[in-house]
Amino acid sequence: MSFPVELLVDIFSRDKKPPALESLALVCRQWKELVYNEHSLWTTVHVTPHTTLGQVRTQLARSGDRHLDVELSFVPTTEYGDFEDVLAAVFVERSRIETLEIRALGECDDDDAELCWPAAVEVALCTGVAWPQLRVLDLDGEYVSDHTLEIDLFTPTLVQLQLSFVSVREWAQLLRATQLCDLYLNKATSGDMYELMMVLPNCTNLRRLELNDGGYGDETLVFSLPHGKPPVFLHLVEINVHWETVDISSLLRFLACCPSVEKLEVMAATIANLNVSTSSPAFKLPRLVFLMLRMLPWGRDNTRPPCDFFNLLAPALAESKVREVDLADMSILSLAVLLGPHLEDLRLGSVVCDPRVLIPGLARCTNLHTLELAGIEMPSLDGTWTSDVRLPSLRDALLHGPDDDIRLRTAPTADRFAHNRRLAGFFIPLVESTGVLTVNILHVPLTVEEIQRLVKDLVNSSQWPLIVESHKTYTNTPGLKIRGEVPSLRTDESTSRTADREFEVSGLADAWRGLHSAYNIFWRIGSLSIDMGHLREFFEALLSVQYPELPLLTRLTICATYTYARGQPELEDRLEAVLDAVGDLCGAAGRDAVDTPRLLDVVFDNSAAREEGPLQVSDAALMCFLALFKTPFEPMVTGRI
Repeated sequence: MSFPVELLVDIFSRDKKPPALESLALVCRQWKELVYNEHSLWTTVHVTPHTTLGQVRTQLARSGDRHLDVELSFVPTTEYGDFEDVLAAVFVERSRIETLEIRALGECDDDDAELCWPAAVEVALCTGVAWPQLRVLDLDGEYVSDHTLEIDLFTPTLVQLQLSFVSVREWAQLLRATQLCDLYLNKATSGDMYELMMVLPNCTNLRRLELNDGGYGDETLVFSLPHGKPPVFLHLVEINVHWETVDISSLLRFLACCPSVEKLEVMAATIANLNVSTSSPAFKLPRLVFLMLRMLPWGRDNTRPPCDFFNLLAPALAESKVREVDLADMSILSLAVLLGPHLEDLRLGSVVCDPRVLIPGLARCTNLHTLELAGIEMPSLDGTWTSDVRLPSLRDALLHGPDDDIRLRTAPTADRFAHNRRLAGFFIPLVESTGVLTVNILHVPLTVEEIQRLVKDLVNSSQWPLIVESHKTYTNTPGLKIRGEVPSLRTDESTSRTADREFEVSGLADAWRGLHSAYNIFWRIGSLSIDMGHLREFFEALLSVQYPELPLLTRLTICATYTYARGQPELEDRLEAVLDAVGDLCGAAGRDAVDTPRLLDVVFDNSAAREEGPLQVSDAALMCFLALFKTPFEPMVTGRI
């Protein structure tokens, strides 16, 4: 049985590497003739440090006169020997190369060697030669950054340009008569940027622009457009700026020339020239759907006031229908301009905002799916704050109170705890809507009443036994995570969905008692993973209820978390002391054992304390602990010696 040639060519073209094609040629005569005679199968040329000159010449001959896609990688060194001949053989065909990707691999063993680019690369890319068919050029010279490649070539058909640790000798020459749509510059310098901005208006088809100095640049990025009538970038839809220092005023003036922008992402460590009076003319970004502004991604200076960049940009967003918003480390006075039924994801990190503006705005966000408030500061939030706002489409929510190492700009350090407590009262009513799947509240210990409100919908609607974790957080405070399967509210989803609530508590034993008094939590747990430092408080709460039993528990995992990793020899001693204390609690309560009719597994998990090796628990301590559980059969014990 023979397959149509067109079908075989389509299948074979999924992997155009010569070894794969030559293996296919061994199957039968038809496949052999097809593989070696079909020029399109040999147009992707992969060159590595192990590629020989004969292999390259053979593949180029088999590709006929078709256009080529070349992927080249090399190990930086001082001399390249025969590899130069391989590269020269490839670059001779530059008149039919459409895609050229060159990557320097970081595998050189000699740290003191003066690494350089291959001479063949410099001749092909740095001497002003023409590449008449080149559409995609991707150069990455990170591992030869001490010897920066300065390209100089003529590419009239260039569509996509991506340069990393590579500079351009003359932007006007490179972009002359080009059809450039995508421009990505990584680890460029602002000197390159000045010349680029002078000729960028000639790129009338530009759609995506990304400028990135890796966060380690020492020059300010200034969008210096030519004098005279401002250019208009009608097709520019995506702008990404990741720079150490950005001139905000010039950036705003540049945005005024980009009326079609749909995605705007700006990340900077510091800002310069934040002058409202000269920032930019009035303009609108009516097509914007994604906005990310982060002012401190590479470091944090807690002594300076928050950035006002968003407040300057806000007037341009009046007609926008932004669906995703991510703002960090800035003051927000005009957040209402972003809040409406179009908003789907809202992430605020280390921002200062007013709840009197945020809450009415959230009431309009009927399609909001994700809400994240991390390190948020609300100076006008007081203890009497109440809200009845519900978010009907909310699925995932996170509240992270300001950490100890983040100085509140709006309140003294001593008021941080009170501020975080008020955040919980503000946040929990927002996530009480039916349908919320994931809620995380971190660095804000909750009261028993707040815990009961937070888990109400999950516990009451869970169709299966609950999965519960009692762990220590990274701030060494007790935390709980409750997971369950809840019914779907939509007909196009599966019959059930996984939902969870993770939070910190003020008192662990009181939290367990409160959960049981409201929802009989002990009778609902199917799997319990508990830090060994929390065992005593768990049993203390369990033994205080009228019927201390765990009827659905099938798996009990006792964890030694990272807080016990120091002083490893005493880890097992602490565990045995905890097990003995639990036994004493049961004895004092007059209970020989707790009913656990379904308990199958008891696991001692040491993975968080050390990478390998089980916990060493003596047989005597283990037998005494297992005797505390009344079960019809002996559970399987794992993770111990």
